[in-house]
Amino acid sequence: MRKAVPFFIILFVTSAVYYAVWSGGFLRDDFPVITENPWITSPGYIPDIFTSSLWAFYQGDFITGTSNYYRPVMHLLLMGSHTLFGTEPAGYHGVNLAFHILNAFLVFLIASSLLGSKEKNDINRPLLLPLAASLLFALHPANAEPVVWVAAIGELSFTFFFMAAFYLFILSGQGRSVVLYVFSICVYFVALFSKETATVLAPLFALYGIAEGRPLIQAVKRGAPYLAAAGVFVLIRSAIVGSLSAEHAMSGFQYILSVLTLTAQYAEKLVFPFGIKLYYPFHPPTSFQDIVSHGLAVLFLLASSVAFWVWKSSSRRTIVFFLLWMMMALSPAILMVKYIQGEWVFASRYLYFSTAGLSILAAFGLNRLASGRPVKAATAVPVLIVLVLFAFESARASRFWTDEFSFWQKAVIDAPSSPTTHASLGVAYAQKKMYQEAIREYEATIKIAPDSAGVYSNLGVAYYSVNETGKAVQMFEKALSFAKDENSAASLNARVGIIYLEKGLPEKAAFHLEKAIRAGMNDSNMYNFLGIAYASVGQYDKAYTAFSEALRIDPRNSRALQNLKKLKEGGAGAGGN
Repeated sequence: MRKAVPFFIILFVTSAVYYAVWSGGFLRDDFPVITENPWITSPGYIPDIFTSSLWAFYQGDFITGTSNYYRPVMHLLLMGSHTLFGTEPAGYHGVNLAFHILNAFLVFLIASSLLGSKEKNDINRPLLLPLAASLLFALHPANAEPVVWVAAIGELSFTFFFMAAFYLFILSGQGRSVVLYVFSICVYFVALFSKETATVLAPLFALYGIAEGRPLIQAVKRGAPYLAAAGVFVLIRSAIVGSLSAEHAMSGFQYILSVLTLTAQYAEKLVFPFGIKLYYPFHPPTSFQDIVSHGLAVLFLLASSVAFWVWKSSSRRTIVFFLLWMMMALSPAILMVKYIQGEWVFASRYLYFSTAGLSILAAFGLNRLASGRPVKAATAVPVLIVLVLFAFESARASRFWTDEFSFWQKAVIDAPSSPTTHASLGVAYAQKKMYQEAIREYEATIKIAPDSAGVYSNLGVAYYSVNETGKAVQMFEKALSFAKDENSAASLNARVGIIYLEKGLPEKAAFHLEKAIRAGMNDSNMYNFLGIAYASVGQYDKAYTAFSEALRIDPRNSRALQNLKKLKEGGAGAGGN
C-alpha cells in the first residue's frame, strides 16, 4: 500500500491543477483533426493513415503548404476517442490528461529505478526524490499547452511510448530479461510512429549504457536495435512523405542567429517557466542586435552552472546523459527552424519531453544535496515552494485554452504585432456575431499584413453581415487581387457574384459566378444564382441552361425548379433565389 501512495498523490495533485480541462472545448487544429477528419471515423481508413502524411485527409483551407509530418498513431488515438466520445470535447481532454498523468508515473518509475536502489541510509529518499521529480514534471508550466490542447496528443503519446520503452530497457538490464528487452524495442517503434522526434532520441539507449558504466561495445550493442528501428522508420517516412519542404527563407547567417535565439528561449522557459505566452511570433533575425535578450543571459548562466556542476560532480555520466536527453529532444524544434510552418516556430509544447529529463536530473541534484543525510525541511521546503508556484502557473495558463475566444484574446495581448493573432481573434468575434469587433481585428491585421486574401475575404463577410454591402464588395475584390490559388479565388468569386446579384448588378454577378463555376464550384446553388443573373439581363437561353444544370446536379433544388418554371411561363419572371 505504501508503494501506491506516490501514484495517488501524483493523480490527485495533477487532476486538481488541471481541473479546467473538463470545461474546455476545441480550438485551432482541433477542428480539422477531429470534427473534419474522416480518418478517425472508421477503421477502414487505417491503410490511408499509414500511407499518407499527417494532413493528407484535409481538403479545406485551414492548412497551407506541404505537410512535413508523418504521425499515424495520432490518428489511431483520435479514432479510439471518436469511437468513445464522438465529438464531445471533454472526452478528448480526459485522454490528454490521462496521458500526462501516466507520463508523470513513468518519471517516478524511471527516477525510482535510477535512485532508489542506491539509497540505503534513508528509507524516505527512494520515494520522496522520485515523487519530487514526477511532480516537477506534472506541474511544470511549459507542459500546460500539450495537456490542455487536444491536438497536442502527439507530444503526450510520443513521450509516453518513449519513456515506457526506456523504463522497460532499464528493467531488462537490471533483471537480464530478454522478454522485457524485446518488448521495449516494440514500444519504441510505436513511439517513432507517434512523433518523428523519437528518431533523434534513439542514441539515448546506448548512451544510458555508457552512463551506467557498461563497456562501450556492450552499451552500443544493446542500443543498436533502437538505432535500427529508427533507421527503418526514416525509410518508411521518406517513402511516404518525401523530403522536407522549407517554409522560411533565410540566409546562413540568419539561420545561425535563429538557432541561438531559439536555444536561449527554450533554455529560459525550461528553467524559469513563468509568464509563458500562448503565441510567440517568429521572424528570422538579421543581426546580433535582434537576438539580444535576457534569454541569452539565462542560457549563458545555465551553461556555466552546468559546466561547473559536471566538473565538480562524481556522477558526471548521469548528469551528461540527462543533459543530452533534454538537448536531443529540443534539437528538431531548434535545428529544423527552416521547416516549421509560418510563425509557429517557438512553442512551449516542444519542451514537454525535455521537462521529464530536467525533473529526473533535479532529483539527482537533490540527492547530491542531501547525500548521506535524511531528507529534511531544508531540502523539502524549497521544493514545495517551487511545486506550489508551478501549480498556480499551470492552472492559470490552462484557463486560456478553454475556447477559441479566450485563447485568441490572450494571444493578441501576448503578440500584438502578429497578424495571425488579430485575424484569428476576428474570426472568434465573428463566430459570436460580434461583427464590429471582428471588423476592428481584421483591419488591425491588414495594417500589419496588407496582402492577406483570407483576411480581406473575412472582412468582406463581416461588412456584409452589418449590411455595408458596398464595403463588402470592395473587400472581396481586394481579396481576389491577392488570391494565390484557384480554390480561394473560386470561393471569393462566388461570394462577390452573390452580393452583386443582391445589389441589383446582374451583369457583374454573372461575370463572377461564371469564374467561380469554371474554377470548380459547380454545385447546384451556383448554377441557380447564375441562372437568376442571366434571366435578369434577358439572356433566357443561358438562364434555362443554368437552371437545368442546377436540377441535374440536385433534382431536389426547389428554388432552381421554381425559377425554371417561372422562366418557362414568362421569361423575365425568373428572379427568385
